[in-house]
Amino acid sequence: MNRTWLLTRMLLKNGGGLLMMGGAGEASARGGGAAGKKKARQTVLKVLLALVLASLIFPISAFVSSLYEGLAQTGQEGALLGLGMCVVSMAVLLFGIFYVINVFYFAQDIDQLLPLPLRPYQILSAKFIVTLLYEYVLIAIFFGPLLVVYGVKSGAGILFYVYGLAVFLALPVIPLVIASLLAMVLMRFTNVAKNKDRFRMFAGILAVGLSLGINLVFQRMTNRPGADPEQMQQILTQSNGGLLDLMTRMFPNAKFGSQALIMADSWTGLGYLGLFLGLTAVFYGVFSFVGEKLYFGGVMGASESFSRRQAVTSKQYDRAAAPSSTVRAYTLKEIRVLLRTPAYFLNTVLMSLLWPVIMAIPLASNTENLEGLGEIGSLLLDPETGGIFLAIGLGVLLFTSGANSTSATAISREGQTFFINKYMPIPFKTILLGKIIPAFLLSLITMILLLVSIAVFLKTPLLFLLMLFAAGLPLLLFMSLIGIWIDLMHPKLHWDNEQKAVKQNLNSLFPMLLGLLLGGTPIVLTFLLKISLYTVFISMLVLFILLNVALYRFLMAKGPAWLDRIEN
Repeated sequence: MNRTWLLTRMLLKNGGGLLMMGGAGEASARGGGAAGKKKARQTVLKVLLALVLASLIFPISAFVSSLYEGLAQTGQEGALLGLGMCVVSMAVLLFGIFYVINVFYFAQDIDQLLPLPLRPYQILSAKFIVTLLYEYVLIAIFFGPLLVVYGVKSGAGILFYVYGLAVFLALPVIPLVIASLLAMVLMRFTNVAKNKDRFRMFAGILAVGLSLGINLVFQRMTNRPGADPEQMQQILTQSNGGLLDLMTRMFPNAKFGSQALIMADSWTGLGYLGLFLGLTAVFYGVFSFVGEKLYFGGVMGASESFSRRQAVTSKQYDRAAAPSSTVRAYTLKEIRVLLRTPAYFLNTVLMSLLWPVIMAIPLASNTENLEGLGEIGSLLLDPETGGIFLAIGLGVLLFTSGANSTSATAISREGQTFFINKYMPIPFKTILLGKIIPAFLLSLITMILLLVSIAVFLKTPLLFLLMLFAAGLPLLLFMSLIGIWIDLMHPKLHWDNEQKAVKQNLNSLFPMLLGLLLGGTPIVLTFLLKISLYTVFISMLVLFILLNVALYRFLMAKGPAWLDRIEN
């Protein structure tokens, strides 16, 4: 076990961490003064990030408080704990699989770890702990306020918070184990393929598809009892365990954890806590056993590459060597890198395309309510109600385009080869457009998929879809420009595996938070001021067109100097 902890410390030390900004190495190369200024800027950014994350806790706490008061009227407040645990577990299962595949298989430190006298379970355990620590950041934002609000509202004693800490630490283990088992089983068979990178990419897509399928099945199981109003009424009028059983049907361990917190003042609560921790230990034991058998077989040869031996004809050579637009050539280069690098593909391309699927799962899992949702379509063009719906749609587009980390990591993905851009005889404008266009196109595809989804589920009028599409285009471009601006200012060029350039890069978090803030602002203003549909459309369209023009000119004026300042 000592080797596992030593390896964990080494991985954490060398991995940089989520809260380490890129570019520290560049600053140190320019002297102590520049390094000091760089460190000061990083400190300010970290403080701002902490404030933004802390600001999310207040609305979450208010929402949880209102849910508690509503459930307490029927004696079902305990269901709130089960619901929170299920939501957190589903989020860890879905998003954790990206990180598991990257850390377990795509990290370049594998080549250094395999020759060492380490057992597979020791390497896996160390990487699992590193992954788990990042998941704690996610669940602290959402599950932490729930525990505090429930404890205060229910007047819980000190044991509730002690049990709550134990539940918090153990809660993400089981969904992360499930994600790890899916990844190991799929990646074990990648070595049978000639093109390992491509096969691993398909294996990652299949693993994500399986996790989405599991979530869909679980939600359908949960929604089925609620389809009958009389049955739901009966569940609500039962004791505190009725709705709790419904909420925890997806993840049985959540029931034990919820009961442990509800009965924290009795020996029964201690027993449920023991069951919760025991079940967690069993899952982790299965993870270690399966990893001992499968991990080395799937990870060996991970760094090998594949190329086809094919004779190039004169026509093919002439076609490849024919002159073309430099913007087009640079854009195609960026797209090829995104599609051919598994870590980039899973964390940028696939992650962006998943948002429409994630938003459609709750609707697809509860088909009984689709008729009611279809009635919303008639309100979308109403002058009084259409404005708020358009604002909500544009807010969703701002968030999903901000969550697209393609432009926010465009410079960082270059890594130690970034200096090549300084030798190529192409202007800064070409580099800027070549990195923005792939991000914009990816956000555009996501928007089209979202529009298709709402057209199917809400029976959306064509005019509303066209307005949402037209007003959404400048929003997507704006978030792409914001992303490249942030990455130009603070690129993370020093990394030893691709997943650190996209997954452990703080630059990708700022556009997402900004998109969340900008997306919520028009919704609140439209709701408070009762702004009409066409006013929302025209104002958002004109506003973001002007912002794009100003931001593009700003980047063209300042960007070349920022690019020259970046050193390897």
